[in-house]
Amino acid sequence: MNRPHLFKHETFSEDDLWDVWASDPVFLPASPDGDADWLADWLMVAEVAGDVLFAALAPARSGSLSKARPIGLDRVKNEDLLRRYYESR
Repeated sequence: MNRPHLFKHETFSEDDLWDVWASDPVFLPASPDGDADWLADWLMVAEVAGDVLFAALAPARSGSLSKARPIGLDRVKNEDLLRRYYESR
């Protein structure tokens, strides 16, 4: 896991990433309009302790389509993403 980049935005830790994974996450396309400039393909989004968090997921370096790697973890601040999350619940 790329810890320095993954946890640089706030005081998140690897435990927070596991909390997102264990909180019945919703997987949403990173770019709803298919914008190829995004580094992530998918967002793993879940409510954890009252906050909606997302982990940006990039393709595995191995090229395996059954794996992804987290490249960021942050609170959802974007209203469109928050709406997409709640609509997917």
